[in-house]
Amino acid sequence: MIRRLLFLLALSLPLLADRRANVENGLLRAVPAEGEALTLVERMRHYGVTGVSIAVWKGGKLDWTAGYGDVKVDTLLQAGAIGNVVKNVPARGKVRAIGTGPDGERIPADSYDGPWTTAADTARSLIAAQKAKKLAAASAGGGDTGFYAKYATHGAGGVVVLANHETAAPLVDEIVRAVAKEYRWPDGASKPRKLVTVDASKFGGRYKVDPDDVVRFRADGAQLVLTRTGVPAESRLDAVGDNEFVDRDTGVTYVFANDAVTFGGVTAKRTREAVPADLTDRDPPTGVLNYTLIDPKYLTEERLRARGVAFLRRSNYGAALAILKFNVERHPQSAAAHDALATAQLAASDKAGARASSQRVLDVLANDTTASASWRQVYRQRAQRRLAP
Repeated sequence: MIRRLLFLLALSLPLLADRRANVENGLLRAVPAEGEALTLVERMRHYGVTGVSIAVWKGGKLDWTAGYGDVKVDTLLQAGAIGNVVKNVPARGKVRAIGTGPDGERIPADSYDGPWTTAADTARSLIAAQKAKKLAAASAGGGDTGFYAKYATHGAGGVVVLANHETAAPLVDEIVRAVAKEYRWPDGASKPRKLVTVDASKFGGRYKVDPDDVVRFRADGAQLVLTRTGVPAESRLDAVGDNEFVDRDTGVTYVFANDAVTFGGVTAKRTREAVPADLTDRDPPTGVLNYTLIDPKYLTEERLRARGVAFLRRSNYGAALAILKFNVERHPQSAAAHDALATAQLAASDKAGARASSQRVLDVLANDTTASASWRQVYRQRAQRRLAP
């Protein structure tokens, strides 16, 4: 009997290894290309995600689990939006992952009060919920401060993916699609598209979305490279038609016609007109004054902060400080606004200014309900560290 069990175990090990390897080497973008093969390691690099933990179960039992990058199998991460099905684990001796915010900032583990878990422990909780018929949705996911988590189930099987980056959703979706394909679930991926070769240069230029939002396209071979106001990262679009391009990471399609581009329900017209962010980039005081000339609905705290952070990431300290100071003038009760200004002041070697802005963070936190509880904790701890002797 023991020999038979050992024999069956020996047979199953290659199957597990094959399934795991097929997932690791078979990630699926939102819009795959014909014949495309993508590895987990290269897609982590593509998205700037440094750590991922995966657990897959089949027939109500854990099939395999693995950690990648700076996350190991037993590394603890925040479960984020799926944390309501996870029991807290602050287990002694276990390493807690460092979270990564949307702008690339690293968030230390002591900034969190929520449950810490591993992908395997999360999967066990989900398996128990499945068996008890208490798992309402077939999939759920979402970002929290510095982390992103998602699970998907099919029958008595499922997968959970935890990542140490708040904006890791596209990568996590690619992993889930790869698991679904390997285990023969509906994978949710689009059919592979045939990429075509077109003269992308004729679509290059600036297209105005609203008074302070411009998308820019430049040709790079048959691809278009997209940048957008306030978004530091660029996106690459592939041609799938004579005037149609697609961002294969997100699935967003861009259709060009009559000096305009339509995408995501928005139509933007080609323009040469400078917007306030362009002017701020070249001349901070003058550019910021132009913000007073546009509709206040475009002056949300989140938008102004994004503009300032984009300048900061390009080391344009003058523009970053100008826009972030304007932001705190417009939104004096926002801890996020004061925190961003303090970050820019510190980067520009204005230690006194950074201390003053950090004190303002602490002053407004008690009445600030615009940020989540976890982000308020992050703002508090960052301010305290800046104010420490």
